[in-house]
Amino acid sequence: MRGGGPVTLVPGAEIKPEPVLFSIYGPPRIAAGSPFTLDVWAFLKKQRDKVDALATRLGQKAAETATANIARSSVLALQIYAADLDIQDPVRPVTWNGQETFESFECGLKPSAAGRFEADGKVVITLNGLLIASLDFWIRIGHAQTDAPQGQLNQTAHRPETAFASYASADRGEVLRSVQGISKGAPNLDIFVDVDKLRSGNDWEKKLYAYISTSDIFYLFWSKAAAASEWVTREWQYALREKGIHFIDPFPLESPQVVSPPKELGTLHFNDRYLMFILAQEQIDTLKKQTAQTAG
Repeated sequence: MRGGGPVTLVPGAEIKPEPVLFSIYGPPRIAAGSPFTLDVWAFLKKQRDKVDALATRLGQKAAETATANIARSSVLALQIYAADLDIQDPVRPVTWNGQETFESFECGLKPSAAGRFEADGKVVITLNGLLIASLDFWIRIGHAQTDAPQGQLNQTAHRPETAFASYASADRGEVLRSVQGISKGAPNLDIFVDVDKLRSGNDWEKKLYAYISTSDIFYLFWSKAAAASEWVTREWQYALREKGIHFIDPFPLESPQVVSPPKELGTLHFNDRYLMFILAQEQIDTLKKQTAQTAG
Protein backbone atom coordinates (compact mmCIF):
# COMPACT_ATOMS: atom_id res chain seq x y z
CA MET A 1 0.00 0.00 0.00
CA ARG A 2 1.25 3.46 -0.83
CA GLY A 3 2.26 5.29 2.31
CA GLY A 4 3.44 2.20 4.15
CA GLY A 5 0.07 1.02 5.55
CA PRO A 6 0.58 -1.76 8.10
CA VAL A 7 0.19 -5.38 7.02
CA THR A 8 -2.24 -7.18 9.32
CA LEU A 9 -1.25 -10.80 9.44
CA VAL A 10 2.01 -12.67 9.87
CA PRO A 11 2.46 -16.11 8.28
CA GLY A 12 0.33 -18.84 9.83
CA ALA A 13 -2.34 -16.47 11.15
CA GLU A 14 -5.44 -18.02 12.68
CA ILE A 15 -8.62 -16.58 11.19
CA LYS A 16 -11.00 -17.21 14.11
CA PRO A 17 -11.30 -13.94 16.08
CA GLU A 18 -11.64 -13.53 19.83
CA PRO A 19 -12.69 -10.54 21.97
CA VAL A 20 -9.54 -8.67 22.96
CA LEU A 21 -9.71 -6.00 25.65
CA PHE A 22 -7.59 -2.85 25.60
CA SER A 23 -6.96 -0.56 28.53
CA ILE A 24 -4.53 2.20 29.46
CA TYR A 25 -2.96 2.24 32.89
CA GLY A 26 -1.21 5.21 34.42
CA PRO A 27 -1.12 7.67 37.31
CA PRO A 28 -4.33 9.59 38.00
CA ARG A 29 -2.32 12.74 38.77
CA ILE A 30 0.92 14.08 37.30
CA ALA A 31 3.22 16.95 38.19
CA ALA A 32 5.31 19.24 36.01
CA GLY A 33 8.89 17.99 35.75
CA SER A 34 8.02 14.47 36.87
CA PRO A 35 8.28 11.77 34.19
CA PHE A 36 5.68 9.02 34.24
CA THR A 37 4.62 5.94 32.29
CA LEU A 38 1.42 5.06 30.46
CA ASP A 39 0.96 1.35 29.78
CA VAL A 40 -1.43 0.18 27.06
CA TRP A 41 -2.50 -3.44 27.60
CA ALA A 42 -4.17 -5.98 25.34
CA PHE A 43 -5.67 -9.01 27.08
CA LEU A 44 -8.58 -11.45 27.31
CA LYS A 45 -11.38 -11.12 29.84
CA LYS A 46 -10.04 -14.07 31.85
CA GLN A 47 -6.68 -12.26 32.11
CA ARG A 48 -8.16 -9.04 33.53
CA ASP A 49 -7.44 -9.78 37.21
CA LYS A 50 -3.81 -10.62 36.43
CA VAL A 51 -3.36 -7.40 34.42
CA ASP A 52 -5.01 -5.30 37.15
CA ALA A 53 -2.77 -6.86 39.79
CA LEU A 54 0.38 -6.15 37.78
CA ALA A 55 -0.65 -2.54 37.21
CA THR A 56 -1.59 -2.02 40.86
CA ARG A 57 1.92 -2.99 41.91
CA LEU A 58 3.14 -0.08 39.80
CA GLY A 59 0.63 2.31 41.38
CA GLN A 60 -1.44 2.42 38.20
CA LYS A 61 -5.20 2.21 37.80
CA ALA A 62 -7.61 1.84 34.89
CA ALA A 63 -11.34 2.37 34.65
CA GLU A 64 -12.64 1.04 31.34
CA THR A 65 -11.68 -1.19 28.47
CA ALA A 66 -12.32 -1.14 24.75
CA THR A 67 -13.02 -4.47 23.05
CA ALA A 68 -12.41 -5.64 19.49
CA ASN A 69 -12.69 -9.08 17.93
CA ILE A 70 -9.23 -9.91 16.60
CA ALA A 71 -7.69 -13.01 15.04
CA ARG A 72 -4.48 -14.32 16.55
CA SER A 73 -1.25 -13.37 14.79
CA SER A 74 -2.78 -10.04 13.75
CA VAL A 75 -0.32 -7.16 14.02
CA LEU A 76 -1.82 -4.06 15.59
CA ALA A 77 -0.45 -0.55 15.86
CA LEU A 78 -0.87 1.41 19.09
CA GLN A 79 -0.54 5.18 19.17
CA ILE A 80 -1.08 7.84 21.82
CA TYR A 81 -2.16 11.35 20.88
CA ALA A 82 -1.84 13.95 23.65
CA ALA A 83 -1.20 17.63 22.94
CA ASP A 84 0.04 18.35 26.48
CA LEU A 85 2.40 15.39 26.77
CA ASP A 86 5.86 14.63 25.43
CA ILE A 87 5.78 10.94 24.52
CA GLN A 88 8.77 8.86 23.53
CA ASP A 89 8.05 6.61 20.54
CA PRO A 90 4.27 7.24 20.43
CA VAL A 91 3.68 4.45 17.86
CA ARG A 92 4.19 0.78 18.70
CA PRO A 93 3.35 -2.46 16.84
CA VAL A 94 1.91 -5.35 18.84
CA THR A 95 1.31 -8.91 17.66
CA TRP A 96 -1.74 -10.48 19.29
CA ASN A 97 -1.03 -14.13 20.20
CA GLY A 98 -3.61 -14.79 22.91
CA GLN A 99 -1.45 -13.77 25.89
CA GLU A 100 -1.70 -10.53 27.82
CA THR A 101 0.77 -7.99 26.45
CA PHE A 102 1.51 -4.32 26.88
CA GLU A 103 3.58 -1.41 25.63
CA SER A 104 5.00 1.24 27.99
CA PHE A 105 5.09 4.85 26.83
CA GLU A 106 7.48 7.16 28.68
CA CYS A 107 5.84 10.56 29.08
CA GLY A 108 6.35 14.01 30.51
CA LEU A 109 4.22 17.12 30.82
CA LYS A 110 4.94 19.85 28.26
CA PRO A 111 5.73 23.35 29.58
CA SER A 112 2.78 24.62 27.55
CA ALA A 113 0.45 22.76 29.93
CA ALA A 114 1.45 25.01 32.87
CA GLY A 115 -1.60 26.37 34.63
CA ARG A 116 -3.93 23.68 33.31
CA PHE A 117 -5.87 21.34 35.58
CA GLU A 118 -6.01 18.32 33.24
CA ALA A 119 -4.09 16.74 30.39
CA ASP A 120 -6.16 14.68 27.98
CA GLY A 121 -5.31 12.34 25.16
CA LYS A 122 -6.38 9.38 23.07
CA VAL A 123 -5.08 5.86 22.56
CA VAL A 124 -5.75 4.65 19.01
CA ILE A 125 -5.64 0.95 18.13
CA THR A 126 -5.43 0.29 14.41
CA LEU A 127 -5.45 -2.84 12.28
CA ASN A 128 -4.26 -2.54 8.68
CA GLY A 129 -4.14 1.21 9.30
CA LEU A 130 -7.83 1.51 10.20
CA LEU A 131 -9.07 2.40 13.68
CA ILE A 132 -10.77 -0.53 15.42
CA ALA A 133 -10.85 0.79 19.00
CA SER A 134 -9.86 3.87 20.96
CA LEU A 135 -9.63 5.12 24.52
CA ASP A 136 -9.98 8.78 25.52
CA PHE A 137 -8.22 9.56 28.80
CA TRP A 138 -7.51 12.52 31.02
CA ILE A 139 -5.08 12.97 33.91
CA ARG A 140 -5.24 15.57 36.65
CA ILE A 141 -2.28 17.97 36.87
CA GLY A 142 -0.95 18.71 40.35
CA HIS A 143 1.20 17.05 42.98
CA ALA A 144 1.57 13.49 41.77
CA GLN A 145 2.18 12.00 45.22
CA THR A 146 -1.08 13.24 46.80
CA ASP A 147 -3.47 10.58 45.55
CA ALA A 148 -1.69 8.36 43.03
CA PRO A 149 -2.15 5.08 44.98
CA GLN A 150 -5.92 5.57 45.47
CA GLY A 151 -7.19 7.27 42.34
CA GLN A 152 -7.70 5.94 38.86
CA LEU A 153 -6.92 7.10 35.36
CA ASN A 154 -10.09 8.50 33.83
CA GLN A 155 -10.92 7.05 30.43
CA THR A 156 -13.74 6.38 28.00
CA ALA A 157 -13.71 3.46 25.58
CA HIS A 158 -14.92 3.39 21.97
CA ARG A 159 -15.23 0.49 19.55
CA PRO A 160 -16.80 0.83 16.12
CA GLU A 161 -18.92 -2.08 14.89
CA THR A 162 -19.93 -0.51 11.58
CA ALA A 163 -17.85 1.71 9.30
CA PHE A 164 -18.25 3.66 6.07
CA ALA A 165 -15.32 3.77 3.61
CA SER A 166 -15.18 7.01 1.63
CA TYR A 167 -12.71 7.01 -1.28
CA ALA A 168 -12.14 8.04 -4.88
CA SER A 169 -12.73 5.43 -7.57
CA ALA A 170 -9.11 5.82 -8.72
CA ASP A 171 -7.99 4.49 -5.32
CA ARG A 172 -10.40 1.54 -5.27
CA GLY A 173 -7.66 -1.10 -5.54
CA GLU A 174 -5.73 0.22 -2.54
CA VAL A 175 -8.90 0.68 -0.50
CA LEU A 176 -10.17 -2.83 -1.21
CA ARG A 177 -6.80 -4.31 -0.23
CA SER A 178 -6.92 -2.42 3.04
CA VAL A 179 -10.50 -3.46 3.76
CA GLN A 180 -9.67 -7.07 2.87
CA GLY A 181 -6.76 -7.00 5.28
CA ILE A 182 -8.79 -5.70 8.20
CA SER A 183 -11.58 -8.18 7.43
CA LYS A 184 -9.11 -11.03 8.02
CA GLY A 185 -7.95 -9.69 11.36
CA ALA A 186 -11.25 -8.22 12.63
CA PRO A 187 -14.03 -9.91 10.65
CA ASN A 188 -16.79 -8.66 12.96
CA LEU A 189 -16.26 -5.06 11.86
CA ASP A 190 -18.82 -4.37 9.11
CA ILE A 191 -17.28 -1.92 6.63
CA PHE A 192 -19.52 -0.40 3.96
CA VAL A 193 -17.82 -0.28 0.55
CA ASP A 194 -20.06 0.99 -2.23
CA VAL A 195 -19.01 -1.54 -4.88
CA ASP A 196 -19.92 -4.30 -2.46
CA LYS A 197 -23.16 -2.99 -0.94
CA LEU A 198 -24.80 -0.96 -3.73
CA ARG A 199 -26.44 -2.62 -6.70
CA SER A 200 -27.95 -1.25 -9.90
CA GLY A 201 -31.49 -0.02 -9.42
CA ASN A 202 -30.88 1.24 -5.87
CA ASP A 203 -31.36 4.90 -5.06
CA TRP A 204 -27.65 4.99 -4.39
CA GLU A 205 -27.30 8.60 -3.22
CA LYS A 206 -29.87 8.15 -0.47
CA LYS A 207 -28.36 4.78 0.36
CA LEU A 208 -24.91 6.34 0.78
CA TYR A 209 -26.19 8.94 3.22
CA ALA A 210 -28.18 6.30 5.10
CA TYR A 211 -25.09 4.14 5.52
CA ILE A 212 -23.09 7.14 6.76
CA SER A 213 -25.79 8.05 9.27
CA THR A 214 -25.96 4.55 10.72
CA SER A 215 -22.20 3.86 10.85
CA ASP A 216 -20.07 4.13 13.98
CA ILE A 217 -17.04 5.54 12.15
CA PHE A 218 -16.25 7.21 8.83
CA TYR A 219 -12.97 6.09 7.21
CA LEU A 220 -11.78 8.86 4.90
CA PHE A 221 -9.20 7.52 2.42
CA TRP A 222 -7.44 10.73 1.43
CA SER A 223 -5.43 11.33 -1.75
CA LYS A 224 -5.20 13.72 -4.69
CA ALA A 225 -8.01 11.80 -6.35
CA ALA A 226 -10.15 12.00 -3.21
CA ALA A 227 -9.52 15.74 -2.90
CA ALA A 228 -10.74 16.20 -6.47
CA SER A 229 -13.76 13.90 -6.08
CA GLU A 230 -17.13 15.60 -5.84
CA TRP A 231 -18.67 12.56 -4.14
CA VAL A 232 -15.92 12.14 -1.56
CA THR A 233 -16.40 15.81 -0.71
CA ARG A 234 -20.16 15.35 -0.38
CA GLU A 235 -19.67 12.31 1.83
CA TRP A 236 -17.22 13.81 4.32
CA GLN A 237 -19.17 17.08 4.46
CA TYR A 238 -22.36 15.13 5.21
CA ALA A 239 -20.51 13.08 7.85
CA LEU A 240 -19.11 16.23 9.46
CA ARG A 241 -22.47 17.99 9.42
CA GLU A 242 -24.51 15.07 10.73
CA LYS A 243 -22.17 13.40 13.25
CA GLY A 244 -19.27 15.77 13.97
CA ILE A 245 -15.53 15.80 13.41
CA HIS A 246 -14.70 12.96 15.82
CA PHE A 247 -16.80 10.62 13.68
CA ILE A 248 -14.22 10.96 10.87
CA ASP A 249 -11.04 8.85 10.89
CA PRO A 250 -8.51 9.90 8.22
CA PHE A 251 -6.52 7.32 6.27
CA PRO A 252 -3.98 9.27 4.17
CA LEU A 253 -3.01 7.34 1.05
CA GLU A 254 -0.56 10.12 0.23
CA SER A 255 1.47 12.44 2.42
CA PRO A 256 -0.39 15.54 3.67
CA GLN A 257 2.57 17.47 2.25
CA VAL A 258 1.50 16.22 -1.18
CA VAL A 259 -2.24 16.76 -0.74
CA SER A 260 -3.50 18.88 2.15
CA PRO A 261 -6.55 17.80 4.14
CA PRO A 262 -9.71 19.93 3.97
CA LYS A 263 -9.42 22.96 6.22
CA GLU A 264 -12.62 21.90 8.00
CA LEU A 265 -10.79 18.73 9.09
CA GLY A 266 -7.55 20.47 10.02
CA THR A 267 -7.70 19.35 13.66
CA LEU A 268 -7.55 15.67 12.66
CA HIS A 269 -4.15 13.97 12.66
CA PHE A 270 -3.58 13.44 8.93
CA ASN A 271 0.19 13.89 9.16
CA ASP A 272 0.55 11.88 12.37
CA ARG A 273 -1.49 9.03 10.90
CA TYR A 274 0.59 9.01 7.70
CA LEU A 275 3.84 8.91 9.65
CA MET A 276 2.33 6.26 11.91
CA PHE A 277 1.73 3.98 8.91
CA ILE A 278 5.34 4.35 7.75
CA LEU A 279 6.84 3.76 11.20
CA ALA A 280 4.49 0.91 12.06
CA GLN A 281 5.19 -0.80 8.74
CA GLU A 282 8.94 -0.68 9.35
CA GLN A 283 8.50 -2.16 12.81
CA ILE A 284 6.00 -4.77 11.61
CA ASP A 285 8.36 -5.86 8.83
CA THR A 286 11.03 -6.40 11.49
CA LEU A 287 8.63 -8.48 13.57
CA LYS A 288 7.73 -10.61 10.56
CA LYS A 289 11.42 -11.24 9.75
CA GLN A 290 12.07 -12.25 13.36
CA THR A 291 9.07 -14.61 13.28
CA ALA A 292 10.26 -16.18 10.03
CA GLN A 293 13.79 -16.65 11.42
CA THR A 294 12.43 -18.28 14.58
CA ALA A 295 10.19 -20.59 12.58
CA GLY A 296 13.13 -21.55 10.39
